[in-house]
Amino acid sequence: MRRQAGLKWCLLMVVFFVLACAACSSEPVSVDDVTGRWALSAEVRQRLQISAARAELTINRDGTFQAVQVPADLLYVESGPLRTSSGSGRWRVADESGRDVLKLQFLEVEGSRRSPYSVSLYVTRRGEAANLDYFSGDPDEGNVVSFSRQ
Repeated sequence: MRRQAGLKWCLLMVVFFVLACAACSSEPVSVDDVTGRWALSAEVRQRLQISAARAELTINRDGTFQAVQVPADLLYVESGPLRTSSGSGRWRVADESGRDVLKLQFLEVEGSRRSPYSVSLYVTRRGEAANLDYFSGDPDEGNVVSFSRQ
């Protein structure tokens, strides 16, 4: 009996170790993971009532980005009739509370005098694909908005 208990304990420790290693082995976000063109799907644009908007982010390898007709709540600006805004600036990858984020520092925002300021997009991986996510409104409501690579 004692031997079986010891064997179970050992097996439990091995399983725990393997799971812990798997959790720690996720690679940090690289430049290749975030550079390129990202957009909101037609379904998301419709839900946000910005169907006619381009809703695109272009993340350049040189550390710059352009945001074209993205939801105004992402930029924390008063929205016009289209409920979108555009801007540009610099980006970097960071870690916020153990999560990979893409920090966008807006140096110019169409129709705003509040520049520069930053917003964070969570880099989430779903299998091989990655998304850039943010919460629209109160995060407790779970209204996630996802940009997908184009």
